[in-house]
Amino acid sequence: MRWLNLLLKKRKKSAIENDIRGTKMLDSRIVQGTVQYTDFFPASGINVSAYRKGLRTEHILGEAVTAQNGSYTISYKTDHASGTQDYPLHLIVKAYDEEGILLAESPVCYNAPVNAGVNFMLTTERVRVMSLFERISRALSPLLEGLTPEELEENNEHSDLTFIEATTGFSKAVTARFVIAHKLSSYGMEPEFWFALMGGSFLKHFGNKSLAGHLTEINRKIASMDSDILRENLIRAFYQDEIPAHMQDKVEEWVERFIQLQS
Repeated sequence: MRWLNLLLKKRKKSAIENDIRGTKMLDSRIVQGTVQYTDFFPASGINVSAYRKGLRTEHILGEAVTAQNGSYTISYKTDHASGTQDYPLHLIVKAYDEEGILLAESPVCYNAPVNAGVNFMLTTERVRVMSLFERISRALSPLLEGLTPEELEENNEHSDLTFIEATTGFSKAVTARFVIAHKLSSYGMEPEFWFALMGGSFLKHFGNKSLAGHLTEINRKIASMDSDILRENLIRAFYQDEIPAHMQDKVEEWVERFIQLQS
């Protein structure tokens, strides 16, 4: 009977300690990884959720939103018995878009380690491929600090494009194209139009010119561009996913408006 009394005393002591703490002892764990598109471009702004997988149930452990580089980290706590041989923790991770639509789901990670790693590759079948224009826009949004894209500059006074290249990975040339497209929108045409127009060999390289210097040269080229070259540039931009596909029905309208702008 002595062993039974000792067991009862131990259980009573444990119950008292739990009452004093007001909670069970918890273990801290994390699951982290990256979310990318099929071209290995980081998918920022994706909602990622971690779940504890039961036989027929799933219990959410934590959530996170992917950062600029597509990375995420979810910290969560579990009962101190979880993850042991007697109480294994089985983990499943899911990625959702802004509307809550499921984009990707990991296999079940049985007996998940304290530090788990789960990466996702979003396929075109599950997610709409973002155009280059949209990707740049999303990458720049949290960096602007109240500025608009057309206010950005790269010269002796400001190194905005250098900062953006170091932060996002977008080259100065492609960011310059994006910024100038917004500057040109003052003519009454959408920035996506100007971004498409400046593709290919139109803006060959950024070099050491300021954006103001590029703008002067671009205005000269615009004045002499014919409608056939314009149409080719627009079609190429859609084919290469440089601007949103839903704007394809604007091509003829854009051509007409551009001709009017030249006159």
